[in-house]
Amino acid sequence: LSRFVLPYADVGAGIRPSSGAKLFFYATGTSTPKSTFTDATGSTANTNPVIANANGVFPDIFLDGIFNVALKDADDVQIWTADPVASNPVAVYPVANVTALRALTGIILGQSFYLEGHTNAGIGGGNLKCTKVHASETDNNGTLFVVDGFVIERINIESVSFEDFGALEGAESSTAIESAINSGIKIENRKRAAAFTISRELAVTSTSMTGQKTKLHFTSASVERGIVFSTTNDLLIRSFIFTSAGKVDQFISGASGKRILLDYNEFDHAGCTAAMTSNNGGVHFDNVDEVMFKKNNFKTGWRDHAYNAGSVGGNNLFRSVDIDNAGESNIKFEDNVWSDVWSGAYVSNTNDLHFIRNSITETADTAFFDRCTGVVTKLKRFRNNTFKDIGKAAIKTLDTNNDNDAVWGEDAIVEGNTVDNWGLYAGTECVLAARNLSSGSYAYSAVKSKNLRIINNIFRHSASGSAFNAFRIFNVDGVLIADNKIDPMDSAGDTQTLTQSCVNVKVLNNHFDLNGDIQLAYATEGSYKFSGNEVRCSNPLSLTNNRTGVDQRWTITENYINNEEAAPFRAFGLNAFTVTAGFMLNMTGNTFKTTIDFEDSNGAAAVCMCVLPFDQAQIIDNNIIEFADQIATQKMIAGDIIVPVYYKGLPGAAKNNGSSAITYKGTTDRTGDVYTLTQT
Repeated sequence: LSRFVLPYADVGAGIRPSSGAKLFFYATGTSTPKSTFTDATGSTANTNPVIANANGVFPDIFLDGIFNVALKDADDVQIWTADPVASNPVAVYPVANVTALRALTGIILGQSFYLEGHTNAGIGGGNLKCTKVHASETDNNGTLFVVDGFVIERINIESVSFEDFGALEGAESSTAIESAINSGIKIENRKRAAAFTISRELAVTSTSMTGQKTKLHFTSASVERGIVFSTTNDLLIRSFIFTSAGKVDQFISGASGKRILLDYNEFDHAGCTAAMTSNNGGVHFDNVDEVMFKKNNFKTGWRDHAYNAGSVGGNNLFRSVDIDNAGESNIKFEDNVWSDVWSGAYVSNTNDLHFIRNSITETADTAFFDRCTGVVTKLKRFRNNTFKDIGKAAIKTLDTNNDNDAVWGEDAIVEGNTVDNWGLYAGTECVLAARNLSSGSYAYSAVKSKNLRIINNIFRHSASGSAFNAFRIFNVDGVLIADNKIDPMDSAGDTQTLTQSCVNVKVLNNHFDLNGDIQLAYATEGSYKFSGNEVRCSNPLSLTNNRTGVDQRWTITENYINNEEAAPFRAFGLNAFTVTAGFMLNMTGNTFKTTIDFEDSNGAAAVCMCVLPFDQAQIIDNNIIEFADQIATQKMIAGDIIVPVYYKGLPGAAKNNGSSAITYKGTTDRTGDVYTLTQT
């Protein structure tokens, strides 16, 4: 038993104490008398009511249990009441809901309560305790309540739920969810059948929140942002489903911070009514480090299919993810899925960028966009992703769109990706890497981005559209394109321009299956090596170099070039345009397979293995030409300074090579003859 201590009370016209005052004791919540005792043994009961003596002093009163207590003066005028009053503050007093909790009076410091439910029984309940007299604490309607001048708090908790703050599935819950996030306590929700409705923008601080597929449905018709984090340090958002039936298309917005993880979430913009803007993103962060997007699903950001990359506008989400940085580092995307979105992700001014094992299907615009606008950024990795039916480019990286010579990107690797169809709505390249100018033009820049590797990828194109280059690489110093398979490319007549205004390029061991042709480069500086590639195309390899005053060292070796199913013009091997005095060529050990009808030097359609518009000696040696058909008369033209070239399977009796002499060796019927052509 514990002693009952009466709080201060004025029981009669300013007289204190009062003779004959009465204390009535009832069972809590009732008017049924309940006994008190004269000592802690509980053997002798007091009268009920207990009467004060002539000095207004009550005898000893000991309690056992929980009481409803009333104080009256000698004339039975009620002065004070309290319910519940516990015999022991440690005893747990049940409370049905928060409304009942807020109605309590006579609370004792240290008293414990069990909240059966925040609003409804079984939802949002838990253990509470009166911890202190209220001073300046803020009632958040979830973990801290201010009642009758005391602070009552949830106890023994490691986490809370939205329901602990009064959120109800299928009902408007903006304030409850905002309070829960701002409580600073880890949030763990249980999956509910219906969504929690959010009808306004929520202003919150960083938290850790897990949903078990909790649905958050945004309905505001006036704002575009949903949950806005003023800080994002240690932010965790896991396993939520975000939907919209109003103007909200930016579900998550966050300011600067570190250690951010979004995983196992679903972002669905199907019901959003907002029009496209240039700065939005379904998830948007500014100036963030150490961010991981993992196993999220982004979908239906491209709502109005009447508008695409060739016709911008409509009721569409501009980007599913938008990160605007200023040199921050370590942004990772792993195992995410995008489907039916305008654009997958845009990340600017970020070092250590990783895009790994993601899937993007059906976009209106570029799938992934890496841009450097204000600082030099380094280390970009795009590995083992799949892209299908992309409106523009699959990957755009090292991009500047900036005339500032202090800005560029460095060290990008595009490896192990598979791309099926790109450029569906705007003619473009599958992988576009460029230091371009602020006008958006891809023109020459003396300042280069640095170090790009495109290796072990598969690029397939079967859809109709405009231009379908596999690569367009502008103003990059140090390019490696190796072991890729470009197969098939059904854009008949398109020219595959691999690099432009680049320095030191290697194109090695790739497989090209094209209906167009390959322009190896335009305005190359330094060295260019094209070696070990297998190419099926409709025209010869071509190159144009109009950069004067620079060395241009070309090596074209050990390639297999097959254009037997088309009708190349001028040359079936290499067609060089506008090369300058610094141009040096080593073209050796290649095999060309063709079906060309050769004219002599006076013919109107003179065709040869190489068209080389220069006078200085070049190394063109030990190449093999295979003729696939048996034409009655073949005439050959030598081209320029070719020593030697071997022709296989050249039939017929007439062999006129213009100014060159032919020596041949082989069988009498000349089937399978090998001819050596030398300049005279």
